[in-house]
Amino acid sequence: MVNLKVDGRDVSVPEGSNLVEAVEAAGAYVPHLCWEPGLEADGACGLCVVGLEGSRGTVLACETVAEEGMSVQTNHPEAVAIRRRRLELIKSDHANDCQLCPKNEICDLQEACRAAGVEIHVPKKLAYPADS
Repeated sequence: MVNLKVDGRDVSVPEGSNLVEAVEAAGAYVPHLCWEPGLEADGACGLCVVGLEGSRGTVLACETVAEEGMSVQTNHPEAVAIRRRRLELIKSDHANDCQLCPKNEICDLQEACRAAGVEIHVPKKLAYPADS
């Protein structure tokens, strides 16, 4: 087992676990759209960014193996800012038809947006011809 801290809470995870698994074991939350247990991490969505105390700054939790003595901060200011920017980019290319989607209200993207304070339902602006 590997012992570390997540948001000041002591947590132990099996050796080889990534930081998403450590965060979840601590009862904390970090969004992750591209990683699922049992799958190889690729960091594609970039939402699982967390802060590490010390000189390492921020890292992607899905790609970072938990190490003995690490101290992870899910609400590190730089990580939160990065997460918000990435969510806004994802949302800018999203269909915005959540009300019609069968995953509405049980959606990982909606949950991530709520946690980061990013507006979920952004209606598309209608373009009207200029009045002559």
